[in-house]
Amino acid sequence: MPVIRAVIFEHERLGSYRAEARGAGLDSWLGGGRRVEVVLEVLRITRPGLLVQEPPSRSVEPVWEPLLRIMHIGVTLCRFHEGPRGEPAKHRYCVNPAETRDGYCRLHRGSWKALYERCAQGIDSACIEAQRLNPGEKYSVYVLDYGGARAKVGLTQSWRLLWRIAEQPHVAAAMVYTGGLLDARETEKKLGRSRLGTEGAGARLGEGSGSRWPRSRGGSQAPGSGPGWLRGSQAS
Repeated sequence: MPVIRAVIFEHERLGSYRAEARGAGLDSWLGGGRRVEVVLEVLRITRPGLLVQEPPSRSVEPVWEPLLRIMHIGVTLCRFHEGPRGEPAKHRYCVNPAETRDGYCRLHRGSWKALYERCAQGIDSACIEAQRLNPGEKYSVYVLDYGGARAKVGLTQSWRLLWRIAEQPHVAAAMVYTGGLLDARETEKKLGRSRLGTEGAGARLGEGSGSRWPRSRGGSQAPGSGPGWLRGSQAS
């Protein structure tokens, strides 16, 4: 039985725009600086796909623009995988049945990946152990604006930032911090507790700067994709 392992995509870059925001809320998140400089990258997904595994093989194959009809759901397999960064089609996945609540087998439940996911779920002891096992990894904290009254604060490995953002429907996304796991997790918690962290970073950043963000032209927006994301940096 085929196993769907991940959503993948190809994308095109529509443009890059620079602007500055003052007193718009995001500056408070970044530590109370007088202004925030941002780069707006406008991207569009051009082709969605899935990574599909055929056990007992550990390899996966990309299936582009799939049409699915799911008849029934079988056994859940372990989520552990390994392979080169940024090349998901070269990853190899575990074929053992999952035994833990978070989807890992007995062999991989103590792996760095399993600990990192528990850390992202709010288990501080897992954050400490994951940092010890992989001290050189960099992480990014991001904010997703869904276009409503509330925004989501999230944490991901820095090299996966674009993928993680694309997996979640949004209007705009702001990357607000990059660093080690423990510091990134504390930043995520701080923003999550902030009233500003629920008010839509992308919209208020554009309004506060007095800029008009260019709208993308041509083509339709793919389901689950957003028109752009912001990289924020604090300036004095």
